[in-house]
Amino acid sequence: MEPESPAVASLPPLASTLAAAATMMTELDSPKKKQSSYSKENKIKRYDAILREFMTHFHGRSEAEGGVYPANHEFSNEELSAIQPQDIGELFLF
Repeated sequence: MEPESPAVASLPPLASTLAAAATMMTELDSPKKKQSSYSKENKIKRYDAILREFMTHFHGRSEAEGGVYPANHEFSNEELSAIQPQDIGELFLF
């Protein structure tokens, strides 16, 4: 696994855990040949998409409230700091 980027390292601990999970999921989904050509930009896009999906579930947003957060949405440190380990676990049980 690659070392954390400075951007990921500066995130709150649980957010960086999500980033690491997104990277691991990407590595598991990609054949070996693709892993070496998978760009940092694409990894960040994948992380952002996973984070938006998770935060939509975490905040209980419905379609009426706009559904999944838009790609340009930036979550505050307060929003990210509110995530507890059990919240991530609940997502996998959902």
